Amino acid sequence: MYASLTGLHEASRIERAAKTDAAFQFLSGGHNVSATMLRTFQRENVEFFQNALEQTVQIAAELELLDGRELALDSVRVRADASSKSIRTLNRSRERLEELGRIDRDGLDEAAKVIHDAKVKKHTEAVRRCEDEGRTSLSVTTPSAALLKFPSGAALPGHRVTVAAAGVKLRFVVAVVLGSAATDHGLLRPATLETQRILQKSGITGQLQMAADAGFRSHDDLQFAIDHRSEVDILVNDPPEPRRQKSKKKGGIFSKAEFDFREDGTVHCPAGRQMEGPVKAGKGKIRWRGVGCEGCALRQNCTTVGTRQVIVDEERERLHRATRDRMAEDGAAERYRRRIATVEPVFAYIEDAMGFTRASTRHTQAVHAQILLKILAYNLGRLFFCPSDQLAWVEGVFDGQNIKTTAVNVVSARSSSRLGANPISADPVNAER
Repeated sequence: MYASLTGLHEASRIERAAKTDAAFQFLSGGHNVSATMLRTFQRENVEFFQNALEQTVQIAAELELLDGRELALDSVRVRADASSKSIRTLNRSRERLEELGRIDRDGLDEAAKVIHDAKVKKHTEAVRRCEDEGRTSLSVTTPSAALLKFPSGAALPGHRVTVAAAGVKLRFVVAVVLGSAATDHGLLRPATLETQRILQKSGITGQLQMAADAGFRSHDDLQFAIDHRSEVDILVNDPPEPRRQKSKKKGGIFSKAEFDFREDGTVHCPAGRQMEGPVKAGKGKIRWRGVGCEGCALRQNCTTVGTRQVIVDEERERLHRATRDRMAEDGAAERYRRRIATVEPVFAYIEDAMGFTRASTRHTQAVHAQILLKILAYNLGRLFFCPSDQLAWVEGVFDGQNIKTTAVNVVSARSSSRLGANPISADPVNAER
């Protein structure tokens, strides 16, 4: 915990600190702690870290620091301990198999056949794993990693950490969902259900309120938010479609927002012409076709093919309307604006103050344990420096798997003499020292 909070995340660096740093020597009782022991401990105790994280939520609930109406959801990408060369993408592997299939294997010499067969095996295995696991990419050296787009714009191997935090002032992590999804699409359901489970376990019941950004607006996400509104009132940012879509053409291409959908069921293009349709386009979609596109003066900003088509998914449009109507209700916009102040500082603290931006292991269990350990350390720090005039500490017994809390003690931070022979200063700066 102390290593995590002070920016030491590699087992080898902690091992060296236990020999040279007075604070680490004190915490280890003067014993030499090997890097191998630390790695093994993390890998074998991922369940303990998850249980301990849930116990911090229970403690915060007992201290009445949590409010189920101040939840925010977002995700952060953590660099994986893998190189870009270890990545296999589903689309690229399929293309390579097609290319390799066009090669006459019988015309190759023995050495070339061995190389050819190895390439076919490599990409066949990548396609099989991606299809079986429902992924678009994977790392052959770090099973839990995938190719992710980072804020810097680089596409690198990484892990996606989805976090539900509570409270604008406390910013306490309630639930964590680990994965390797390329985007946030589809993660609203598992993250919300995990948050419900932990809060109910901590005694917080009733309707919850959560806010999520535009990344959580896939069809399944929006449908889940609508279906479960009685249990969790979820605000999802669903901005209107832009007037122009990205295109190599100067000025961009007209989006659907530029077309006039009228109440009588007709659609008029930006040039004012009524389009042909609607006709069914499969799977609940309907389509309109442009008229006179060949000689239209707006053609260069409307279509790059022969005739412009507009396709509408009626069910998805219904979900978008319901989501935007919810955001338009009184108080919704103000509540949503608190989302950034609730969850974004969590990532900023873990990445900047704690310095954790990259996993230092490749084993799946160890990766999960390491990420949970950092969030657990963050939560304990929030409990100690909770925004109140009270100081809390926990007494418990560790049975090898869980910590059984025997007492939760709360005293006034101003009366540090009640803390015993070794009082802790109420000043956060001195306390941190």
